[in-house]
Parts: sequence; structure tokens; C-alpha cells
Amino acid sequence: MAAAAWAVCASVAWGGPYEDGLAAKAQGDYAHAAQLLRPVAQRGEARAQFELSLLYRAGQGVPADARESLRWLRLAAHGGHAPAQSNLGAVYAQGRGVPQDVQLAYVWLSAAATNGSREAATNLEVVRRRMTPQQIGQAQERAQDCVQHQFTGCD
Repeated sequence: MAAAAWAVCASVAWGGPYEDGLAAKAQGDYAHAAQLLRPVAQRGEARAQFELSLLYRAGQGVPADARESLRWLRLAAHGGHAPAQSNLGAVYAQGRGVPQDVQLAYVWLSAAATNGSREAATNLEVVRRRMTPQQIGQAQERAQDCVQHQFTGCD
């Protein structure tokens, strides 16, 4: 029993606000998750920004707010977070809350695929089929410029 108590204490002692926020989210305590993740996201942690974006999109623990979700998603994508980049690419591909833009979809999906997202690589091919060769060339140039400037000014 003492070992079990130590294990619980150790996991709490080693977990930070981000990890605690994920744990609260996994347990369905979304309001507490948002409370823990928000300060971490505000400090620029892309993983926390992405998680907060998901909470706002689903209205879990916070009011559903597509604009706020998109704001946090953009911050996370600009921070180099591959899942956020993939989701932002999908947002542009579908025109959810933003004007539909296949070139920006290509830029963000390409960044996410480069960062290891298999889902983004698959979605990139779908977007590519909707583009002309000229659009693809322009999007590739934008994607390279985006990566060179560490994702600033990409959209």
C-alpha cells in the first residue's frame, strides 16, 4: 500500500500543469483541464494551445467558440505543433471559419507532413488533387518560405 501511495505522489510531483491538464481532460473534467492548460498555452506552449483549441471547438469545459478555437489552433500551428498544423490545413481545405484556400491548406498540411503527421500527408494528397500545377508550385514556394521563417506570416 505504501508503494501505491508513493506512486501516486510521484506521478503528481513529476507532472506539470500541461500533464495535469491532459489527465483532467482524459478523466472528463474539462473545466479543470481548461483551467490548467490556459496559463501554459498563454506562455506559448504549442501542445497546450492545441489542447485548448480542441476544448473550445467541442465546448468542453469552456463555451463552444469557433473563433477562440481557431485562435489557439493558429498559435499552436505557428509554434510548430504538427497536429495543429494538420488541423489548420483541414480548416483551410474545408473553409471552416475561414475562407476556403487550397494553397494555405497545402502549406499547413505540408508543414505537418514534414513534421511527421501521416494524416496530414494523406490529406495533402487529397488537397493536391484539387489544385492546378501552377497552384501547387505557388503553394510549395509558400510552404518553403513558411518553414524558413519558422511558421511566421504563413497565413
